[in-house]
Amino acid sequence: MAFREAGFRHAIMAEAISLAQELDDMHALALALGHAGCLAHFERNPVEGERYSSDLIELSTRQHFVQWIATGAVLRG
Repeated sequence: MAFREAGFRHAIMAEAISLAQELDDMHALALALGHAGCLAHFERNPVEGERYSSDLIELSTRQHFVQWIATGAVLRG
């Protein structure tokens, strides 16, 4: 399976985040932010990775999602 273009990957992640927000599904939003942070990490984009990890930590702290707080901390570095 060929790798998709970066723009396509980013559009899919943005759509997942937007849909989770629209549905007001905090678990889905945490999952989408976590995957977006991983994508940024693997693309070696520290600025975007920091943004997603910060958003994930903030959401997880408010919602008491302990696992996602740890994931955000790992992504932050």
